[in-house]
Amino acid sequence: MKRQHYRSDLTLNVKITRPANSDGGGGQVAIPEHVRLEYFVPDGRTSIVAERNGKDTTLCKLSEDGMSLEVFLPLSRRQLGVGNLIVVITEYSPAAGFPDEIKEIHNPSETGIQLWRGASDGDGTITTEAELVAWRYGYSAYELAKIHGFEGTEEEFITWLRQPAVDASSKADSAELERAKAETGRVSAERGRVSAEKGRSEAEKGRANAESSRATAENSRVKAEQERVDEFGLLKLKSQQATQAANDAASEANTQAAAAEKAASIKVVIDVATGIVSILKGEEKEDIGRIPEARGEYVEGQTYYKDNIVARYGSAFQCVVESTTTPPATLDSGNELVLGAGWIYFADTSMARSVAHTADKTSAEVSALLDGLDEDQDFSELSLLCGQPIKLFGHGAPSESSVPDNWSQLADGGYDWNGIPSALGQEYIDVDSSTGGHYIAVRDSAWKLKWYNC
Repeated sequence: MKRQHYRSDLTLNVKITRPANSDGGGGQVAIPEHVRLEYFVPDGRTSIVAERNGKDTTLCKLSEDGMSLEVFLPLSRRQLGVGNLIVVITEYSPAAGFPDEIKEIHNPSETGIQLWRGASDGDGTITTEAELVAWRYGYSAYELAKIHGFEGTEEEFITWLRQPAVDASSKADSAELERAKAETGRVSAERGRVSAEKGRSEAEKGRANAESSRATAENSRVKAEQERVDEFGLLKLKSQQATQAANDAASEANTQAAAAEKAASIKVVIDVATGIVSILKGEEKEDIGRIPEARGEYVEGQTYYKDNIVARYGSAFQCVVESTTTPPATLDSGNELVLGAGWIYFADTSMARSVAHTADKTSAEVSALLDGLDEDQDFSELSLLCGQPIKLFGHGAPSESSVPDNWSQLADGGYDWNGIPSALGQEYIDVDSSTGGHYIAVRDSAWKLKWYNC
């Protein structure tokens, strides 16, 4: 297994073999006239496709003898993620009874390369071999699935195969979000502790200053007493007055020192069971607040306490009463959230819920558009929305400076692009983005149209 940094460009020298059969043969063969190579990692969300169709090539170059294919993977610009690099080689061959009289034969194969975050093993050029087994032994995995009742397209079948990995990734993201919330609470508590420690330090400084004043006063008293002894006769009255003044100063210093010691005895304690933060001043105890506690997904009938945080219907809610069994939120007949008594929103995702259904319905269509899109694509026959296409195709995130390829400007009978959607539900596809390039028009809190990144 060779290792390659997951963001370093990689050149593969691909050789294709076929297995031996009863007639012999087998071994390395010439690169098929029409072949497609799709590279990805099991947990990745995108792929890189190289293809040869006669003299036309994409991200690859045929060797002079036609026996190998030099494939270029631009990993610096299109990251696949980390993991073992897999390739699905699709060979297209004439066959009656298939759509367009073409049979597609898919051959998944390990490349023997691991994409990781460390340094690459070599100079970025690796030779790999892949065996075309399905050519000799019958149906592809997709064809077998169709025989056994699968009704979707080939792209839907591949998406179905990858779904468990996508679901596992989603669960990992949710767990990371909960961990981040808990870490935020811990950081907040730590800041409170640091603040209390700073107060204690300031009090200690005050006590030290008071002690210094007391020592100074004591020195004055000793000096005055010495003068009284030396000049007992003539300076007796004066010595008594100085002594009294020194005693008064010492008393005041002692009073200040006692007050400083009392202030220094202040402690901050946290009840782990309830999350209540308290300040101890000697025998006195004063509650100053509570650390929020994340309780995960809401459980029907369970008792929740003040500052407990729970999740329901994709949103987070915080309890603001001492205790309750009331649900944090319910759904009305219009599928809208209704806040429960004793709860407030901690994180409101109702806007995301309102567009989730539309985003899910169009995700397969958007993926197909992105896979097949090229610079010569004709968008003229797309339906219009307020005089403009329902789906816009541009380069980069939607902005006033980036006019979509199929937008009808004022000079063409439309109106000039300003970066704002034409109407609710309009879509924008960033054809240069490998992930996160799908936007849909929604309304903000002021009821104005804006782009929402799905």
